[in-house]
Amino acid sequence: MKLKSSLWSSLALPALALWLVACGDSNTDVRHYRVTKAPAVAPAAPSAPGTPATPGMPPDMPTAPTGRSPGAVATGLTWTAPAAWKASPPSSMRLASFEVPVEGGAGDLSVVRLSGDAGGFVANINRWRGQLGLDAAEEADIRQAAKEGTSPLGPFTAVKLANPDGPKGMLAAVYALDGATLFVKLSAPTPAIDGLEQPFLDFCASIAEARQ
Repeated sequence: MKLKSSLWSSLALPALALWLVACGDSNTDVRHYRVTKAPAVAPAAPSAPGTPATPGMPPDMPTAPTGRSPGAVATGLTWTAPAAWKASPPSSMRLASFEVPVEGGAGDLSVVRLSGDAGGFVANINRWRGQLGLDAAEEADIRQAAKEGTSPLGPFTAVKLANPDGPKGMLAAVYALDGATLFVKLSAPTPAIDGLEQPFLDFCASIAEARQ
């Protein structure tokens, strides 16, 4: 009996080993891969209808209004200036400043708002006339030479002052507002004043209150 058991063991163990080797060979072509799960991508937020999204800018980012000067809204007013006029930052006295290029030089435009009537229309015109070397004028003559204009801000009165014998001339517009006076003045070389009159009047006619 012991002899049979020993014989069986000596035959069974090699057979088992051969079977395991055969099983291992049959799996030599099986390869395992680790696949990293792709991160979920959040869908892009849709742009508002009619508002194309700009790369790198949120779709609802406002853009500067075309034709309006930088900082105009901050003053409580808006305006449309010629493209050639170069805007400067507002100052403590000026709501706006522009460098106005002309042949052989440049003009200077300012927008200033003062409380009350700021001394009165006629008094201011005669003060500016004195700065240009011109004599004071009677109120009737001043108003006869002035031009009346309208704007979204309200009506204004514009004058052209030029001294043929002086280097500088001036275009000025005065707005009588509720409790304040707005002055728009353009000082430029005398030969350029006539050519600047219409762009100046167009600028004055564009001034409006900024929408909140």
